[in-house]
This record gives sequence, structure tokens and C-alpha cells, in this order.
Amino acid sequence: VFCELLMQQTVLRNGVRLYIAYQSHHFAFIGDEAIHTVVEQKFWDEMNQIALEHFKNQKHIEGLELVIARIGAELKKYFPVLENDQNELADDIIIK
Repeated sequence: VFCELLMQQTVLRNGVRLYIAYQSHHFAFIGDEAIHTVVEQKFWDEMNQIALEHFKNQKHIEGLELVIARIGAELKKYFPVLENDQNELADDIIIK
């Protein structure tokens, strides 16, 4: 899905996709090469743990809000908005 949505084709390679398969109870938070390199696997493991704990307690929205905020903070730290920035990827929720 990451490749299908062309996530790997951003200039800075810092795209992030949150994949949630609600019915099958699976999820994944996937960062492209540049963001993954700076935050490392430990960060993604922490995000998975936060989501898992919230999901188990039926607090899906709260868990996702927390994960999104944390990912956003890391993106802001390592890839601050530049004067000529353009959003290269859609922010759409894609339902398949």
C-alpha cells in the first residue's frame, strides 16, 4: 500500500502512512527512508505500543490522536516547514 500510494516518491523521503485494518485488528505505522533513519525503529515500536494499549482499551481515537501528535512532532523536529514547502502527498483517508 505504501508503494501503491507513491509514498516513496517525495523529495525528502519523509512520508508517513498510518495503516489501520479495523475489521482484522491490524495496524502499521510506516515511515519512508529519511524519517525512519532519524527516528529509528525504537520510535515506531513505541508508537505501536501506544496504539496497541489504547486499542485494547477501546480508546481508538485517543490512541491515534496521540500517535499522530508524536509522529508530527518528530517530523517537525527533523523536517521543519520550509518557506517554499508544498504538500507532495494527499492527506486523504483512503478506505479500501
